[in-house]
Amino acid sequence: DEAAGMSRAAVRSAFAEGPSRIASLACENDGSSRSVEVMVRVLAAGSCGEDGGGDGELRMVLAGCVRYAYHLSIHRYGSHVLQTALEGSLRVLARQRSDGGAGAARDDAEETEGVPPLGELVALLSSTLREQSSDFGDGAPLGGHLCGSHVLRSLLLVLAGASLRSTAGDRRGRLKDPKKKKKKVKLPPNALARAEDELVAVLRGADRPGAWDGEIAAWTASVLADAEGHGGGRALLADATAMPFLCSFVRTLVLHEQKEASDGAPTGGTGAATPRRYAPIGPADRAVRHLLAWEGNAAAVPAPVSDALYAMCAETLPSHFVETVLR
Repeated sequence: DEAAGMSRAAVRSAFAEGPSRIASLACENDGSSRSVEVMVRVLAAGSCGEDGGGDGELRMVLAGCVRYAYHLSIHRYGSHVLQTALEGSLRVLARQRSDGGAGAARDDAEETEGVPPLGELVALLSSTLREQSSDFGDGAPLGGHLCGSHVLRSLLLVLAGASLRSTAGDRRGRLKDPKKKKKKVKLPPNALARAEDELVAVLRGADRPGAWDGEIAAWTASVLADAEGHGGGRALLADATAMPFLCSFVRTLVLHEQKEASDGAPTGGTGAATPRRYAPIGPADRAVRHLLAWEGNAAAVPAPVSDALYAMCAETLPSHFVETVLR
């Protein structure tokens, strides 16, 4: 395919200038970031195609992003590229697993020497992002950042071997005229309900790299610690940016707990996983209790928590989180 060939050549050229060149292009607002995002999509599609193209160039992109993971995640344009690279990596890994490893690192070019496999790169990027967000985030939770929350949501879903299809279509990476007034995007009343039905298992639990489980556990501890350090989970649930992330966070933990839900879906993203209720005293249950300041493991709802839940149900943003937990 001509487009795939051009994308591979462009990535190799940028990587030859130094891995940081890819990260630099991803943050340009002159159209370069959009070009990089499109190239990553083409590379992922090519690696998943019938010809079983190698994943060398996609590994180059991720390798170029690792050192600058935090900067990219909070950047208006860089965050789009990082999300696309992560989601594309999941699709490529799923294809490789279904083909018994075909298409994995088929290229023997010098540029890819020393570049880790795709699964290891995702884990490396995840751990680097967590460390950098702690070091450079000035104490602000990544899940509460306008751009970072989307990257973290995508990363956790990838680590769980799943993807979330948006009912609003692809709106990422579009350059906007600063002179034009920003239009409000009106979502249909049942948008949340439709999104609940589109959590798709792409990579079965048995096929996921072992390090990914550890990354989910580490991020869970990090997210809950951030919530406790910023007025508690209830304060974040009233935040327009943090609340949608926390909803996705709980749903991801539920899917991760119930591996059979994703294991039963065909590899390649054709089966929709419909997680059942989370297990008592499991990671998702503990996370919800932590966010609601529900101390202990008692089944009965303490009076302070009951009052808080009643108040949350009457508020626009927190009520969505309550609905997610009930679902």
